[in-house]
Amino acid sequence: MADVPLLTAITETFGPNMWFNTIVALTHAAAAPPDGSSGPITYDTYTRTRTQLLQQNIRCVLALKN
Repeated sequence: MADVPLLTAITETFGPNMWFNTIVALTHAAAAPPDGSSGPITYDTYTRTRTQLLQQNIRCVLALKN
């Protein structure tokens, strides 16, 4: 949820429809993905989880605007 204030500011600046035309690139800045509850996770698992969280946060921000 730490992303919500930033996503809210972006949405207020560019309008909610901009999310339908946005491509988000996820990187790990040359750092290894964090460990999961059962040890290291793969980059694929990390990006899938992070993508789902980001999409959820964007939906939350859009719901707040309606």
